[in-house]
Amino acid sequence: MHQTSKPTTETPTGESIAVPEPTPSDRRQPEPREGSTMWAAIEVLRGKRRPMTAAEIYAEIRKRNLAPGLKGKTPEQTVAARLAVHAKRGLYVDRAEPGKFRLRRGA
Repeated sequence: MHQTSKPTTETPTGESIAVPEPTPSDRRQPEPREGSTMWAAIEVLRGKRRPMTAAEIYAEIRKRNLAPGLKGKTPEQTVAARLAVHAKRGLYVDRAEPGKFRLRRGA
C-alpha cells in the first residue's frame, strides 16, 4: 500500500520538518492576462455600480477597444461564457441575477 506523506523540507542542520499545506486563501488566482476577454470584462465592471449583461459588457469592451483579439461570429456569447464560468468558480465576478454580472468584492 502507498502511504501519502506530508511535504517536508530540510533545515541547514539536516533536520526534516513538516511544511504546512497551503490553505484555499493562500492559493490566490493570478489576475487575467491584459488584453484577454476576462481582463477586459473586469476593466468594464470595475467602474460600474450596477450589474451588467454580457451584451452591455461587450459593447463597452468594443467601445474602449480593450480586447482587440475578441473577434468571431458571436463575441457576446464568448463574453457571456467566460463570465459564467468564472462566476461558477467564484473567480472575479458574481452572478447578480440571471444574465447579469457584477465584479466580486475584493477583486
